[in-house]
Amino acid sequence: MRPLALYAVLVGLTGCYTPQTVTETHAMEVWRAVQAEREDVTPSEAEPSAPLTLTAQEAARRALELHPESRVARARVASARTHADALTMAPAVELRVTELKLDELVDGDRELDVGLRLRPQFPALVATQRTRASEEVVVEEAQAERLGLAVREQARTLHSALILGARRLELLQERASLLEGARLRLDAAGSQGAATSLEINLARLGAVEATDELAEARAELGELRAAWTQLLSLSPNTQWDLAGSPGGVDEPLAPAPDYEGVLELALKNRPETRERAARLSQAHADVWTERLRQIPWLSFAQASHEIRPKADSMSWGFALGVDIPVERWFADEVAARRADLEVRRQEERAAILAIAGQVTEALQRLSSAVDRYSEAKRTLVPAIEEARAVGEAQSSERGLEPKRVLRLALTRVSAQLRLLEARRDAIEARLRLDRVLARP
Repeated sequence: MRPLALYAVLVGLTGCYTPQTVTETHAMEVWRAVQAEREDVTPSEAEPSAPLTLTAQEAARRALELHPESRVARARVASARTHADALTMAPAVELRVTELKLDELVDGDRELDVGLRLRPQFPALVATQRTRASEEVVVEEAQAERLGLAVREQARTLHSALILGARRLELLQERASLLEGARLRLDAAGSQGAATSLEINLARLGAVEATDELAEARAELGELRAAWTQLLSLSPNTQWDLAGSPGGVDEPLAPAPDYEGVLELALKNRPETRERAARLSQAHADVWTERLRQIPWLSFAQASHEIRPKADSMSWGFALGVDIPVERWFADEVAARRADLEVRRQEERAAILAIAGQVTEALQRLSSAVDRYSEAKRTLVPAIEEARAVGEAQSSERGLEPKRVLRLALTRVSAQLRLLEARRDAIEARLRLDRVLARP
């Protein structure tokens, strides 16, 4: 009875599993735990007198560290590695107790057949499984790297957009102030009969239009700030400031690199190439797996012994079982796996061609943006400085026509906006090239 009682206890333990229940407050509890983790990462954010100053590279590192999908990607990599390490050649072991007959128990002639059965694994199949599992680790690592590149590019792009957007807001504010001042002067002149209603209405319309464009720019900058706060997991009360060059691009006018060298670097660095190569290797392993499954192999190997009153050294027995996969000989699974292999080949080819196209597009965009910014600096910067000097000189004199001074100032602001736009395009083109080349 003791063996039966022990068996009953073991069977009872299998029913002790209790499924995890999720309460209504579970999501809120997870959110609070995440906020506590972020406070541990950046405890200085609690000090309002010490704003968090971030360069583009620092922002990219912080965004990648705290991004929720980044943690998911790291967990998937760890899971893939664990699954790869879990594969083993160890056979399954089975203890068999047979030939226990009731009539023999009643007659007192007890006979028991105890056998130890092993189910050996096919070594070649285990090898293909290990190959597939190790390549799955490469796939997960490549996908995690792709996410990291996207997050870094987003952080650098937002860093640049915020700095240049603040400068654009200053220029639009200056233009709105100039037009508002002209409106006030014309309103005063109109009250004295020195200005026509058409001039007054044109001045008012220009001032309103400039004010509306300024409000639109403020709204766009507010959206960028909200995206920045979300990307970097900053709390609403966190004070922050930007430092360094916009997007981490120190020299937007640097010439575009050579195409062949850039293409080679992109194909070497891009995680998509490693992911496609790993998928292709997995498809090769799948073809070999189906081939190996057509080979007969041991289903079990057993050693047994008869336990009876007159048992002797000859009471041992041995048995072997062989699986003969007849059904796989007629089902052409190998051809199906070869078709999958061809799909992976074409996917790899398409990925390489796509990267080559992205390199071409990024280089052309960078070359055009650099040429435009270079030309803008060559022509607009001297004109802007000259216009500023002339405007200041004329403003200090009397008797000059205010309309010409206003027109000169407005043209100068427009030239500064165009120069800023050209700089932004050059920086964005260089950030795009860095993304295509998978640069950190």
